[in-house]
Amino acid sequence: MLHLLPEEVLDSDNLFEFGLDSIRLATLLERWRDAGAEIGFADLAEQPTLAHWLPLLIDEGRPAEPEGVLHRVSGRGDEPRLTAA
Repeated sequence: MLHLLPEEVLDSDNLFEFGLDSIRLATLLERWRDAGAEIGFADLAEQPTLAHWLPLLIDEGRPAEPEGVLHRVSGRGDEPRLTAA
């Protein structure tokens, strides 16, 4: 997240512990809503992990994301993860 390489963040990591704050979360939420996601701030803030967010951002099998915002990448060890740009 902040000052981290994508491979340093797992799907299950709490993003607030990595420096995400409410302003940055609101910015991401606005971008995802602009792209068609129908989610609220509390939906994301209550469980600030990429693993929780991905199902909320899926719309009929298609991710509701602007380009460059959320990508699946290989993770540390065997655990797959996502990264937010």
